[in-house]
Amino acid sequence: SWTHAKQQGIRGKLKKQGLLHLHNFHVLILVVDPFLCYLILIAMAWRSSISRQFREMAFVLSETSPGSAGLRTFLNRQYPNLKALNPGMNFLVRSGTDAKASMVAYGNNGKEYRYSVETFSQQQIDQQLQQLVDSTSELKQPRRVDRFAKDIV
Repeated sequence: SWTHAKQQGIRGKLKKQGLLHLHNFHVLILVVDPFLCYLILIAMAWRSSISRQFREMAFVLSETSPGSAGLRTFLNRQYPNLKALNPGMNFLVRSGTDAKASMVAYGNNGKEYRYSVETFSQQQIDQQLQQLVDSTSELKQPRRVDRFAKDIV
């Protein structure tokens, strides 16, 4: 069909530019709507930076408590994306009968960030995690010293 031929043409262009490593899903989005693709990439940008600021993240929840329902939904829907975007990072999920829903992030700077997400919805948990990532990315990172740099006088 014409649409298939158009997609093949775009794949050929991407292959020439070395961009064919993208999944077919992303290539299809580029064909359908480039602006939508841009919005998806922006939405995923902060999620992919989690592993740059944290070494480990733990989610504590109850399997039956209504207060943990939002965290359970969040993990069911977002865990595969978070793990795919941060493959080397440990995401721990701990459950207990009377556990309060919470997120604990262990930063690369040695700090521990603990947030209670009891009775939060999935969207509120997503916003809380994004605020955490944004707030820690604004912290000054230690400056690298280039040992081969010459002193400028």
